[in-house]
Amino acid sequence: MGWERGHVSRITVVCRDDSARSFDIESNKKYWEASSQTEEFKRVLPDGGYEASKMLYEQYGLFKNNSPQDKLTITHSDFKADNIYFDFSNLEDSVIVFDWSSICTYRGVADISRLLGTSVNPDVRRDIEVKILNDYLDRLKENGVSDYTFDECWEDYLKG
Repeated sequence: MGWERGHVSRITVVCRDDSARSFDIESNKKYWEASSQTEEFKRVLPDGGYEASKMLYEQYGLFKNNSPQDKLTITHSDFKADNIYFDFSNLEDSVIVFDWSSICTYRGVADISRLLGTSVNPDVRRDIEVKILNDYLDRLKENGVSDYTFDECWEDYLKG
């Protein structure tokens, strides 16, 4: 059990060379370059949003070149509310996740980061994120993962 099961790397549809993650980073960089030039873009961002986005853009090389090489799992890579549906006729297994076009191997908490960062009000997110990460770590432990601390998880969450 745990990280070293080996089955993730045998799934041929999953990228193993950071190409999907690099593509995502490159896409975000190009999006910033195009949209940051417009006044409309600046108007719709919250206070400090433009400055924070610019800082991330300027550090994009760090994101691109610092992908973890261990403790990996299959990630959706575009995990947001728009890609989640609920089948209320099947309450035992009601969550349906769509749009698996960007799957790759990465740290699983990155999907949690993407979901909370794009789909939850920031004030609510701040109130629930530590509990959600602790619940995530509990599920990992139940499945044999014992070498992933909260501090590591938090750092990966912030990078996600």
